Amino acid sequence: MSTRDGVCGFYNGRAYPEMLQPRLTPHSKTEPGMRHVVYVLGACLLAGVLWLAVCRAPSIDERVTWLREHAVELRSLDPSDVDFADLEALGAAIGDARVVLLGEATHEDGAALLAKARLLKYLHQRHGFDVLAWEAGFYDTAKAGEALRTGRPGSGTLQNMLPSWFQSVEARCAAEYVRDTRHTDRPIAFVGIGWYTYGDSHLFDDVVAFFEAVDPALPTPDQRQALVRMRSFLNDLGNHRRPESKTTPPEIEHVEAMIDRLERDPGGNFRDEHGARATGFMRMALENLKAFIQFWYSPRSRGGADENPLGVIEGRNIMFFAQEYFPGRRLIVSAHNGHLARGTAQIEELEKERGYKFNETILTGQRVHDAMGDAVYSLMAIAHGGETNDWSGGPRALSPPPRDSLEDLMHRTGLEYAFVDLRGRPHDHWLRAQLVARPVSYAPMRADWSRVYDGVLFINSMTPTTPADDTP
Repeated sequence: MSTRDGVCGFYNGRAYPEMLQPRLTPHSKTEPGMRHVVYVLGACLLAGVLWLAVCRAPSIDERVTWLREHAVELRSLDPSDVDFADLEALGAAIGDARVVLLGEATHEDGAALLAKARLLKYLHQRHGFDVLAWEAGFYDTAKAGEALRTGRPGSGTLQNMLPSWFQSVEARCAAEYVRDTRHTDRPIAFVGIGWYTYGDSHLFDDVVAFFEAVDPALPTPDQRQALVRMRSFLNDLGNHRRPESKTTPPEIEHVEAMIDRLERDPGGNFRDEHGARATGFMRMALENLKAFIQFWYSPRSRGGADENPLGVIEGRNIMFFAQEYFPGRRLIVSAHNGHLARGTAQIEELEKERGYKFNETILTGQRVHDAMGDAVYSLMAIAHGGETNDWSGGPRALSPPPRDSLEDLMHRTGLEYAFVDLRGRPHDHWLRAQLVARPVSYAPMRADWSRVYDGVLFINSMTPTTPADDTP
């Protein structure tokens, strides 16, 4: 690692202090020979500072020792373990934050999903978090949440959400806990932050009924036809070819007209019939449908800010829940580590072929952090080894992480599960220097991770998700 990485905080990418540079002006009376001496002394002093930075950089053994002494060992990831003493340090680090972002390296990381279920129980029972927002469809996740809250399966099911999670035993643990809280004095609301809308979504029927309750002539015939065509399109996504350039399908203007009608609400009819809260929710559901349809009429993303609107959409959804729909309540957001990142401009991807282009992308975590600052606490989940599942469903062994990476250092501590707070470290701490880690689909990247996440959940040996036997 170079001294420019600022291991000891001597440099950290900033200009050297002015006091280290010789101050010679055209009016200086210093003789040319003396001027040369001053420059040489300055150079020597500068070299000495750099040498000290290198010498004082902690060795691997020193870093491992520090982590062994300061990382908080977690007793287990088992959601049935309700002795939360080992999680109190995490609770202290979160403090008064209203939004906690819980990450995962892939959607198929079973052990990480179990950990999230246990953290959900802890944050709900000990710290009053009572909203769980999942990286899944905005409208249908809320329908599933209503089904869990009321115990009426007919009002919505988990099968309308992305199957990566809720067709697995591990993700079901969180959903089952949400269901179990419905008889408590603080039931958990279950909602989605994603734009995902599919042909079997409840939205298409429900939006028609929502408008008809105000005026049987609404939606207009053109708007109804647009909804039918969009539903058919989403049912046939497998045969859709992305265009070479962005196009706008005619259905978009009809969705925009419906959104505008809800926003303006002439005469206050929608608010009188459904209430301002439900009207705002339906408006956001249509905004997500519009964005999702437009996404499929845009060229395939090659990474980068101009081609990745997820950060805008998910960030907007989280802020809607935090500020409008659940004002004053505490939220847990469960999503991929990659979605929850901030400060991505300084991330260096070490496997360029992955093509994420994080350094060009403003993601969900940045949007939320910009809006709420330290009222947000983000936790990235990383693993040293073990297995995960590919999208195809087969198990995949994780390759060993690079030497001296964060995963390598944590593995050397001998801890199976641990929490490390990054936010509370001094600015010159080695954990705030450039380090290699694999938080995004186990691709090695280098960054000052304290500028990307606030804490680390370490799992020494990852286990893959386990398919559930039934349909949720």
